[in-house]
Amino acid sequence: MSETASEHSAPVNKVRQLFNWRNSIAWIVLAFTLLVQLAILKHLHANEQRAASQQFELLVKKTTQSIGKRMLNHEQVLLGAAGLFEASGEVSRAQWHAYNERLHLAERYPGIQGVGFAKAVLPDERTAHVQSVRDEGFTDYDVHPPGNDRSLYMPIIYLEPFRDRNLAAFGYDMFAEPVRRHAMLQAAESGQTHITGKVTLQQETHGEVQAGILMYVPLYHSDEPTDSPPHRLQALKGFVYSPYRVNDLMRGILGAADPNLSLHIYAGEQELPEQLIFVSRNPPVAEPAQYTKVVRLDLYGQTWTLRLDSLPGFDGFFHTNNKLVIGLGIGLSLLLFFLTSSLSLRRSHAEALARQMTEHIREIKRALQLSEERLSLALKGSNDGLWDLHLEAETFYATPRAWHMLGYRPGELNSDLKLWENVLVPEDLPQARTQLAQ
Repeated sequence: MSETASEHSAPVNKVRQLFNWRNSIAWIVLAFTLLVQLAILKHLHANEQRAASQQFELLVKKTTQSIGKRMLNHEQVLLGAAGLFEASGEVSRAQWHAYNERLHLAERYPGIQGVGFAKAVLPDERTAHVQSVRDEGFTDYDVHPPGNDRSLYMPIIYLEPFRDRNLAAFGYDMFAEPVRRHAMLQAAESGQTHITGKVTLQQETHGEVQAGILMYVPLYHSDEPTDSPPHRLQALKGFVYSPYRVNDLMRGILGAADPNLSLHIYAGEQELPEQLIFVSRNPPVAEPAQYTKVVRLDLYGQTWTLRLDSLPGFDGFFHTNNKLVIGLGIGLSLLLFFLTSSLSLRRSHAEALARQMTEHIREIKRALQLSEERLSLALKGSNDGLWDLHLEAETFYATPRAWHMLGYRPGELNSDLKLWENVLVPEDLPQARTQLAQ
């Protein structure tokens, strides 16, 4: 029973020792190291936040610059087409096809749906215009949607590549749709390139319907004045333009890179759901984005609102080591605590052992002193003499009574190991030496 009780009490005693005041240094070390780890963790977190914020700003800047640069490249394509008209006066369908073949649109400008020409047709010119296109071999050609009440028609007569989805846009009067008409009028009056708001392209004949936009560059008759908006409208010859399916356009601009960002683009100055034209990836609703930025991008008469949100993969990239740092910090602090505690408790144990040994030595001394006193009294009482040989020290000791019995005074002779031979009877010396040797 006593052994079992001692086994149970040992862990309890160790725990008590940890919380003993003698272990205060170890607790101070633990508190100090934890505070240092907390300061390091805060500094590391601040550095991670700064690095993540800088990287996020860099990605935002890169995204907006990529969009602006690509749209500028698309404008250059249309300006080149406009230059072809201005240099030639009239451009045939074959020339238009040859020009676009040399551009290699699909390879060099991924995302572009095509490059087209829409001709300005007055109401009294419509019948003749339709007949002239039919004379080229397009017997089913007509201006659509139908309607004779419009003051100006802007049918698409050239569009390359002239196949697949683009065939549905052939003959479409873009002035019949308000969003397209608004952008075309702005371009015509200003003489500058303009893009539309969100539209549905005529090319959406099958598959997933994407939001669309169009870019217009106005063309004017060279023999008419263009020094004012009314004059430019009067001299309007038509537009070279490009239609874009925005998802395809943005994939062509942003490429296959996955920066762990969610990009929303709205065709307007506000984030209205009905004006959303592109979404890269929706962030999880349960995890709000750590970094968010809204950018207004002015593009050819339109303002695009870009919302960029960081995704968990982006946030986790900069905070992957936090748990490891915390675990290592706590582990190191506990290790130092137990080492210091062990040293402190060992010191206390050593001090206690030293005190026990000192007390034991004192008790031995007191016992020895008492024994010596008793022996001295006993010798005095018995009137006997006592002598002692210390073989290792080679010394001889005799009590005063022993010296007196031998006929000497104490200290009269040198107390060395040979003294006992001198005080023995010569006849007894051999036998004494033999006994001593044994």
